Amino acid sequence: MAAATLTDQQWDELDEFRASTRDARVFRNATIILIIRCGRYLDDKYMKADVFVTRTEYFGDGAKAAIVEYRDRQADLQRVVFIQRDFAGEDRMGKAARPMPIEVFYFLRTPLQEALPKATVLGAERVNGRDCYAFFYPQADYTLTKQDLVYCLDATMGTPIKITSYLNEATRTKGSPAWTWTCDKLETTQGHEIPAVSTMETYGPDGKSMITHNFTVESIKFDADYPATTFWPTIQTGVTVLDSLAKKTYETPGVKLPDPPVAKVATEAIVATPPGDGSATTSRMTLGLGFAMLLAGGIL
Repeated sequence: MAAATLTDQQWDELDEFRASTRDARVFRNATIILIIRCGRYLDDKYMKADVFVTRTEYFGDGAKAAIVEYRDRQADLQRVVFIQRDFAGEDRMGKAARPMPIEVFYFLRTPLQEALPKATVLGAERVNGRDCYAFFYPQADYTLTKQDLVYCLDATMGTPIKITSYLNEATRTKGSPAWTWTCDKLETTQGHEIPAVSTMETYGPDGKSMITHNFTVESIKFDADYPATTFWPTIQTGVTVLDSLAKKTYETPGVKLPDPPVAKVATEAIVATPPGDGSATTSRMTLGLGFAMLLAGGIL
């Protein structure tokens, strides 16, 4: 696998910190992706307090894509299917539709090793006990909002260790991020270094953390083989299909599958007590996300 292509100036700056950065091993792990030659697949399940809430599947066979939404609290009963051109709405969002521990190996939709020549090298940094280099992308179109993005990559392997987002130059100068992603633990699987445990913090206008996402990679495989059927949905009977490519809406033949009986669940009221001084505050949420990832095939 080839090393990243940088300008002479960027290589010189990197060499000041680590003389061996011209070695082909540099940034080799930045090519971890969730794409294989025949398609893409992502199964996104949302759990709350260990209880299933929603599920959405994303398919791409290389020529077209599909989104399958499931009924609320029914992980096996489809509600509606969307057929479209782009995978998981990437054209609209402007970034790679992948779980965060994999998304960090991309700048928007471009693999990091291809995007590095367009970045400004800010210099060396020490992040979580690791020597890193910081790369800066000004006003990137990330999730419908322009943001200044700073990627801190491990100086030896090129693995992302931290990403910081700022809304503009003023907040970047002030050191007031909109969000940060930080790798808390690295693991090596099949020769690839991955962020096995990581944390994403979203901040409010006052600079205080509002939401924390905890990511854990529970399993991951590289260079596995999957049948082509993996990358296109089997649509259930009686399901509405909105096909933007064929410009038509229809319902699959057969009877719509019924919802199973609803079990009675005890509920408990939750009372929020304001601070003693009566000042308004923003609730802080912590979300734990575990991923089972399958990465395979060639680099696209």
